[in-house]
Amino acid sequence: MQKWAAKTILTVTLMALPVCVLAFQNQPLGFRGIRWGAGIGTLTDTKIYVKENEKKKIGKASLENISYIFCFDELEGVVIGYESGENHEILKKTFFEA
Repeated sequence: MQKWAAKTILTVTLMALPVCVLAFQNQPLGFRGIRWGAGIGTLTDTKIYVKENEKKKIGKASLENISYIFCFDELEGVVIGYESGENHEILKKTFFEA
């Protein structure tokens, strides 16, 4: 690596450092009225359920996780976690076909 390139990288890194340090100065205490670290037992309206031994496939797509969202004790939504564009395309096709 040439000396000017190393100096440029070092200069840019040092210039960005103060921005990174200041990024957490005004960090909120929570999100939308729920404090970070609040126990789920303190919440009365929304819960997330994750099944043990959940089948980690939908069609041929491989999943990372599935979370069931309950609001006022009724199923309101499902969050499906997956990786890769290939799994995204398989899921999209599977859902559109259904």
